[in-house]
Amino acid sequence: MSLTTKLGRGLAGVLLGALSAAAQVPAGGTAVPDRPPIRAGCEPDYPPYCIVAADQQADGFSVELLRAALKAVGREVSFKTAPWSELKQDLAEGRLQALPLVGRTPEREEIYDFTFPYLTMHGAIVVRDDTADIRSAADLKGKTVAVLQGDNAEEYLRRADLGAVIVPLPSFETALRQLSEGRHDAVVIQKLLAYQLMAQAGLKNLRAVGPPLSAFVQSFCFAVRNGDSDLLAALNEGLSLVMADGTFRALYTKWFATIEAAGRSRSRLVLGGDNDYPPYEFLDGNGQPAGFNVDLTRAIARHMGLAVDLRLEPWSAMRKRLAAGEVDGVQGMFYSFERDKEFSLSAPHSVVQHAFVVREGSPEMSSLADLAGKTVVVMAGDIMEDLVLKQGLGPQVVAVTSQEEALRLVAAGKYDAALVAVVPALYWIQQHGWSNLRVSGHSVLAAEYCYAVAHGREDVLALFSEGLGALKATGEYRQIQARWLSPYEAPPLRFRELARIGLMVILPLLALLLASVLWSRSLKRQVAGRTRELTAEIAERRQAEAALLHAKEDFSKAFMSSPTAVSINTLADGRYVDVNAAWEQLSGHPRGEAVGRTTLELEIWADVHDRQALRRLLAEDGRIPSREVRFRRRSGEVITCLLSMEVISFGAETCFISTTIDITVRKGAEDALRKSEEKFSLAFMTSPYAITVTRLADGKLLEVNDAFETVSEFSRDEALANSSVGLAWWADPVERQTIVEDLRQGRSVVARECHFRKKSGAGMIGQISCGIIVLQDEPCILTSINDITARKEAETKLKAQVDELRRWHEITMGRELRVIELKREINLLLVETGRPARYASVAGGQEKAGRLHLPGAARSNPEASGER
Repeated sequence: MSLTTKLGRGLAGVLLGALSAAAQVPAGGTAVPDRPPIRAGCEPDYPPYCIVAADQQADGFSVELLRAALKAVGREVSFKTAPWSELKQDLAEGRLQALPLVGRTPEREEIYDFTFPYLTMHGAIVVRDDTADIRSAADLKGKTVAVLQGDNAEEYLRRADLGAVIVPLPSFETALRQLSEGRHDAVVIQKLLAYQLMAQAGLKNLRAVGPPLSAFVQSFCFAVRNGDSDLLAALNEGLSLVMADGTFRALYTKWFATIEAAGRSRSRLVLGGDNDYPPYEFLDGNGQPAGFNVDLTRAIARHMGLAVDLRLEPWSAMRKRLAAGEVDGVQGMFYSFERDKEFSLSAPHSVVQHAFVVREGSPEMSSLADLAGKTVVVMAGDIMEDLVLKQGLGPQVVAVTSQEEALRLVAAGKYDAALVAVVPALYWIQQHGWSNLRVSGHSVLAAEYCYAVAHGREDVLALFSEGLGALKATGEYRQIQARWLSPYEAPPLRFRELARIGLMVILPLLALLLASVLWSRSLKRQVAGRTRELTAEIAERRQAEAALLHAKEDFSKAFMSSPTAVSINTLADGRYVDVNAAWEQLSGHPRGEAVGRTTLELEIWADVHDRQALRRLLAEDGRIPSREVRFRRRSGEVITCLLSMEVISFGAETCFISTTIDITVRKGAEDALRKSEEKFSLAFMTSPYAITVTRLADGKLLEVNDAFETVSEFSRDEALANSSVGLAWWADPVERQTIVEDLRQGRSVVARECHFRKKSGAGMIGQISCGIIVLQDEPCILTSINDITARKEAETKLKAQVDELRRWHEITMGRELRVIELKREINLLLVETGRPARYASVAGGQEKAGRLHLPGAARSNPEASGER
């Protein structure tokens, strides 16, 4: 922790209190009195984000979201409606304070500050139905492409330099109308906006083509004027609140549900899969898609009203198509951390066990450690290939096109083992009659099987996740599962095998019977003694059982009465075995509702990736000491919790016990403290005055800011390696000692002039203010120094100039008075001789000189006093 952070904790209440008091928002989001509404802008024709309603008021998804976010932090907002080009100029020049819908781009970063994105949308190419030569961005070369002037779409086309002729227009509606009329070749636009405008304008001859434009990503944010950090912080806070309390989800459903439905009705989704992965997905004898995944996808499409085309190919090729955006998604991909970085995956629709398959007579293999010195076959691109390569087993691995081929090679004796999914392995063993193959009873990995899409196509993923939940609720999911995934029976044992097993069992029994007859008499003699021993053992066992029962009762009491939320779940599927009262209170789920259901069914996890990551760690390490996670309560409220987990044996099942502590309030306090520390640290380091923190006991410099380095010419490292005395910073150590004594006696030190010496040896006069603070129980001196050397030099020069002016004034006025006296004497002499006076206004000059009060004006005049 840096010293400025520690200093911020010690001084945040003192230095920032006055500033924060003026910006306090009452609890509950009540608007603060006498604070004017935020001035925002709204475009009239950018549905469904920004529109003008029939009552001429601003409306739309982004407008409502901005209102809700500001209301959550106690602020109100008013809207100006105008074209986009006018609004963005108003914000840049300060006539507006915020805009609700601005796509974040490198070009705009220099003009505006942005909140975190609340929606991320990809652009699309819209053409006429009869256009056949435009399928992707590369096909736009030489074509006329209409866009909204100043929009992200125009910036994207100019940045990408695709060779298109760009036609900026005042609105996207105009662009689409002109495209429909044949005046342009295409329009680049955000897809949902296109569907909305096409529906409003009745443009039925237009369609979106090709995959989403991966380089045209619109991260929609609230925008403020560059440097308006206070409003930006309030908007980020309000946006977080409305996302957490469900407001965002409700607004999204209100404004986008019908548009997405209209969009889905205009185009078909293409889902991919593996053409050779039975019984999950494969091509049947007629070359048609079949299997569990296929029936599941078709059922979801029927329930959600989707038009879906299925395309099954070799898995490695299909995975490449998904990455390239050539399909909308795949219906079966195993979850892993690495894949999660490349794709977006749904909650699992199945859990598939993976194990080794070896030939009869080969040693049992239960873990990757058993592969030492052996070769293993996997399917190319499969999760098992990812796993063995990650473990550094590449030289031992042979990748083939399918799991069927992997099993065929092992059955033929070419390799030692195959690492495959258990159910497909049993399927192929039955199909081909490979009786010399054995599936290990030890699972290497229980992989979660999910729908997957490319990043940016989460709208498609949401549709299938929603449909999957509906199928589970109606029971249709279990019907599909029973149809395809019922347990596969092993082949019946042959007669010779049964005879061999029978002999192995019967012969030892006969031998034991004979031995018992021969030894019966000997055993009788031992019965009495053994009975006594057994009696003692039974007594001890009963005592131990009583102690165990008492311990169980103590555990049950401690479990149920613990103030910390505790739950016990099965390791296999996360089903709740038991929960205590504190868990009920924390989650909002009654015990009777939770026990027997899984974490997925209760929707406990706010982020399903947290669950997948923790299950992986728990399976590997057996315990998770402490991890910060986000849970969703029964009411929908998302809370931050501290979670600890450990694998235990609970009855006949392997379970894990979890303790959960709600730290939402603490996290909020920590975030507030962190923001205060960051603000103080920024104020400390960017202050125009030189600021130092020194230890009171020995004068050791603990921290200095940038201005100190500039003023003193000492670097920060040089300063922190010394005391202020050792640094020779004080020109007069007595001045420093006087200040220290004053502070110790409780006397204030404000704007006191002191003398300092820079690193170059140049002197400096500083106006210094000091105070005592306590950092980590140690008294320190916080010092602020304003360099007034130049001002003092200017004052000295000015004083010298004033003194010089006064001296010349005295000399000049003395001479003038002497001239006046001589003229007066001449006048007197002339009058005495009977002649007229020669000089006029002599008396007035005398009076003027007297009024100036200058030296010489007050000298006695013997003629004037009558002494002459």
